[in-house]
Amino acid sequence: MLMAPVAMVKITNVDDFTYHSVSTAYAKLLGYTPIEMMNKDFGWASVIHKDDHFKFDIISKLTKENGKAPSTGETKAPFNTWKLKKKDGKVVYVE
Repeated sequence: MLMAPVAMVKITNVDDFTYHSVSTAYAKLLGYTPIEMMNKDFGWASVIHKDDHFKFDIISKLTKENGKAPSTGETKAPFNTWKLKKKDGKVVYVE
């Protein structure tokens, strides 16, 4: 199993799930720069693979209801593993 570097993001706008900050490791993992990912037109939903959009819909609903995103410790599998789309179209799994 390939282990990726720690990747951190902070999403602060719960209305459109845009990034507030993005680590270089996370951006590099997906083939973007942090600046590209913090652009107002770039949101979390744009990197989620279509197979995982149901998770995004559930997390979005919980976040809007509670005013904050559930932490990893509060969610159960399969919500801790995400299938993401890289800029080049390839797929990567993150946990």
